[in-house]
Amino acid sequence: MSPTPRGGGRLEPQRGDRVSPGRVALWCFRRGGSPQLVLERKAPEELDLRFPSFLPDGDRFLYFVRRAQGQNRIYVSSLGGAPPKLIHEGQSRAIFAPPGHLLFARDGVLLAQRFDERSLQLLGEPRPLANRILHFRSNGGANFSASDRGMLAYTEGPMS
Repeated sequence: MSPTPRGGGRLEPQRGDRVSPGRVALWCFRRGGSPQLVLERKAPEELDLRFPSFLPDGDRFLYFVRRAQGQNRIYVSSLGGAPPKLIHEGQSRAIFAPPGHLLFARDGVLLAQRFDERSLQLLGEPRPLANRILHFRSNGGANFSASDRGMLAYTEGPMS
């Protein structure tokens, strides 16, 4: 298996590590080093691993698992090899947005839900931030981003 950029690789800016998805694995590209396998698909119903996104500690990252049957899922794992932990079942990728929220899309609506970084648990109920965001339910893609300083960007469009 060779690393193939698909589904939104993400850079950890402090160390320069980059986690990039392939169809069946996530790879870490370290500054000046060779690609390292970080995580592989665990079950045949997992079609692919996509959209890795670092948490603020720069070691743990969220990623989206597109499944053949049932709900797609968001997990968290780490460059240090921690076993994957299920965060929630959902329709889109998720990213961390300070101070302590996960952003994700459901039915074309951008949602924010409180997230405890220590316990890796979602808290409370999700709140809508924007309606009609561009959301590709078939592959988990959704056009939104958030900065460390609280800026939010998204693309309006249909859910497909």
